Amino acid sequence: MNPLRPAIRYALLLTIPVLLGACSQYYYMPNMHQVPLLREKGETRIAGSASAESLEPYNEVNGTELQFSSAVTDKTGVMLNGAAYTSPHSEGRGRFIEAGAGRYLVLGRHWTAEGYAGIGRGEVSYSGERTALWRLFAQPSIGYASRNFDFAITTRLCYVDHDKTQITVGHPNLSDEAYSALQNEIAHGRMLLEPGFLLRTGTRAVKLQLQYAYSANLGRRLSMLKENISIGLHLNINNSFQKRHRVAKERF
Repeated sequence: MNPLRPAIRYALLLTIPVLLGACSQYYYMPNMHQVPLLREKGETRIAGSASAESLEPYNEVNGTELQFSSAVTDKTGVMLNGAAYTSPHSEGRGRFIEAGAGRYLVLGRHWTAEGYAGIGRGEVSYSGERTALWRLFAQPSIGYASRNFDFAITTRLCYVDHDKTQITVGHPNLSDEAYSALQNEIAHGRMLLEPGFLLRTGTRAVKLQLQYAYSANLGRRLSMLKENISIGLHLNINNSFQKRHRVAKERF
């Protein structure tokens, strides 16, 4: 056996983070939390936001996110979330979709506690390289909601499992041994803890939403983004429609 072979493998493992960092290649990026703060059956929320996963020069990752939630009973809610990300300098792209369901509990006039769980499927791709992942999540939240102001604190616990990385064309930076080492790094399940908070302000039907979330990797090392900063609009469709419906009933 070549005595230098273990040293070469070790050197390749140490080189991978440098290569990934230089190419701005990340294999996980957290989406924004879905925190609807539902209070009664029939309420529906829609939120759309622009997000930034990294603000470093020549290393930006920008996203567009869309969320839907609805109260199907007086205690049960469902959600559907989608996101798309781009990294202009590394030609990287990501996309993610997830669905979940859970319970909400009204705590007086303004406070709501809720907990949701679900599953999501995502994909990260670069030139000639594609990695997909599954994610399971559980998310408890507590929030305050009024006519003109909402605030919530939330924590999301995730289990993320990546598929095998697919190389469709020759990769300029990875030899066979480096690719094997990279595959060994990615191909493990990980637990992630993702706390966050949000602020909303506006009218009862339409609010401006600002959210921050952080992702802490509790498992094996992975080249990933750790923050999500998003700003967008949060729509409470039912407020306007329910008001019109009540007015129409009163007329008759």
